[in-house]
Amino acid sequence: MHLAKAVAISDLGVHPGLVRPRSLSPGRDELARCPYFATELAQLKAGGQIAPTPEKCQMWIVIEGRGRIGQEAFHPGEVWLLPETGEQPQIRAESAARFLRTYLPS
Repeated sequence: MHLAKAVAISDLGVHPGLVRPRSLSPGRDELARCPYFATELAQLKAGGQIAPTPEKCQMWIVIEGRGRIGQEAFHPGEVWLLPETGEQPQIRAESAARFLRTYLPS
């Protein structure tokens, strides 16, 4: 039996610097962008909704709140992978919700 060697892929220590969010639209702030990924904070009030734009490898990480992505219920701690092309599912918040949205920038 061969065991794979563990490889460090992240540093769980203190972040080295201040992140300055850039407002994209009401309730959406870009937190980080590099050639490999972009990450946004998306916030919806109870009853709010958003129609995401298609992006490569687009993941919505539910931080808090409850609601629906398309016809499916979402809950805190879940990660949703949305289609890369075509019509995107509506995201509707039943209670105030926060998400991290991350994707591969064009």
